[in-house]
Amino acid sequence: QKQTNNVLTGLLGKLQSVEEVN
Repeated sequence: QKQTNNVLTGLLGKLQSVEEVN
């Protein structure tokens, strides 16, 4: 389950980065 959390956290970070760029 920790691995899934890591993946979700990574995706959230990417989404935040994209939002900041736009």
